[in-house]
Amino acid sequence: MHQPKIEGIEAARGLAAVLVVLYHAARHVAQYSGALPFGNFSAFGHVGVDFFFVLSGFIIVFVHERDIGKPAHAGRYLQRRLTRILPLYWVALATETAILALSPTRDVPSPGLLLLNASLVPIDGAIVGVAWTLHLEMLFYAVFLVLILNRTIGAALLLAWACLAASSLFGERDWGGEPLDSLASSYCIQFFMGMAAAWFVRRAAVPRPQVLLLAGVSAFLVAGTLQNLDVMDGYAAWPARVVYGLSAMVALVGIVGSEAQGRLRVPSVLVGLGDASYAIYLFHLVAIGMASQVIRALGLRGVVPAEAQYVVLVAAGIIGGIVISRLVEKPLLALVRRLVTGRGEGLVVATAGR
Repeated sequence: MHQPKIEGIEAARGLAAVLVVLYHAARHVAQYSGALPFGNFSAFGHVGVDFFFVLSGFIIVFVHERDIGKPAHAGRYLQRRLTRILPLYWVALATETAILALSPTRDVPSPGLLLLNASLVPIDGAIVGVAWTLHLEMLFYAVFLVLILNRTIGAALLLAWACLAASSLFGERDWGGEPLDSLASSYCIQFFMGMAAAWFVRRAAVPRPQVLLLAGVSAFLVAGTLQNLDVMDGYAAWPARVVYGLSAMVALVGIVGSEAQGRLRVPSVLVGLGDASYAIYLFHLVAIGMASQVIRALGLRGVVPAEAQYVVLVAAGIIGGIVISRLVEKPLLALVRRLVTGRGEGLVVATAGR
């Protein structure tokens, strides 16, 4: 059944993608300028990923809860998840591979490595820089698939996974390679936070949703400020993954509750940004790199202030992703789903995947 978009979630997803762009653009400029533009302003931008993981857990339960324990629904579940993630990712993979092939200083990946990258199985040596998050996403899809096939076995597997991920709070450990290293990542805890949020909003009216929204966003920003001031380690399993994850979880509940009660109006430009967020996430590094090369070719690196270059790179990352979304992602997704299902399908609410 088609479900309408929750526009607040779309907007939040877009803003999370922008945070990641801000983070990577700053580090790109710092590589040749020797300092982060605007100081530590963008240091916590990587936490857009934290929001994405919480959102993924939320969306899977919100959209597919009724499929749990119904093996006949497994095919439809896989079709919706894989067609959302893989086609555009394969375009990104082909793009990155072409860039490597044209570079005189870097090796072209072997066919075997390309095949492993195309499958999104957890491996070292991802060709698409942001693919590590999609590795975790695909693991989550696989575990939830077991829950659809068999409620009891799936629940036991989820519980075991939650315990494994929670063990990371006492220190990240080497589990001997993939996929256990990915399954034990502290980021996986955030899938369960999102699942809990979806379970709650499915069963009860959200009390004081605007207060929850304000509290979640405020906590997220306070934690980010503490990270920017070097008071909190934003990369640590504890407290960063827990603090950012819980903040995102509370904010999501507030967003959904506020919109359900007609207390949230979202600007269309932010909804559009969220609609393009997956393309922005996948292609912003390519767009940033291309814009940087243009600046270098024009001889502007030592002339234009680093802060101005940073603004250009951020704009390139965002606009480039929006262009890819409109010219590539939307037509490609429509084509793939038409080929797979025999008809076009609208996107479900704030579809999982970046």
